[in-house]
Amino acid sequence: MQARMVANTASRKMPVRYGVLRSWAHLVLVPFRELQFLASTMRDVSSVPPQSVKLRIIRSLLKLHQPGISFVGTGTCLGDTTAMVRRLGYRVISIELDQAQYARAQHRFRDDPDVVLVHGDCVTALQQVLPRLTRPAMLWLDAHYSGGITAGGPSDDPILACLAELRDQTVRSHSLLIDDVATFDGQRSRPDLVQVMLAIRAINSEYRIRIQGDIIVATVNRTTSSNNGWKIHSSVRETRP
Repeated sequence: MQARMVANTASRKMPVRYGVLRSWAHLVLVPFRELQFLASTMRDVSSVPPQSVKLRIIRSLLKLHQPGISFVGTGTCLGDTTAMVRRLGYRVISIELDQAQYARAQHRFRDDPDVVLVHGDCVTALQQVLPRLTRPAMLWLDAHYSGGITAGGPSDDPILACLAELRDQTVRSHSLLIDDVATFDGQRSRPDLVQVMLAIRAINSEYRIRIQGDIIVATVNRTTSSNNGWKIHSSVRETRP
């Protein structure tokens, strides 16, 4: 099955209720979840950060890179990550399997030519997207089934298949952000954390890997990379697993 790529495509009108729910979430739910996370941290209780905190992590990491890079995301969902990245001025390619979520994203970004939406399975879509990247990009890998409105494919989490696609590309020094580290428990069809780390190393042995806020962050020192990529603006403390 071939994924379908669409840029700046109008779609059916979204109901007013959808916009009201989004406004309520930003005004009430987001601050509440952040306070819960802060309270857990102060009690020294392990807790997964809410999406708003993860967005700030992505924003801080993007600012370490040169302007003009592309941001490729798997799992568009409500489009909040795409919207935040676009506010910073980066071009976005976003992949979504679920038809309803894809339609909402089409509507939300219908007037933005720098958002390319891809409808389809993330592994199949990456086979089309990755060869078009002629320089290192930032990849946000978050396509996995987590209940609710998220779509499910043949595997609960296709991260290993996604990383295998990266291994076969000419450019192998993309900055990788892999969400939901806590789910890598080796249960059902999910990989464990060691498998994910080894898959990253198989792409490029020069990757420096760390975990930040439930996100695996893997970056390559552009000054020594054999891919002759661009340089990161400022140094980031990184450790090997």
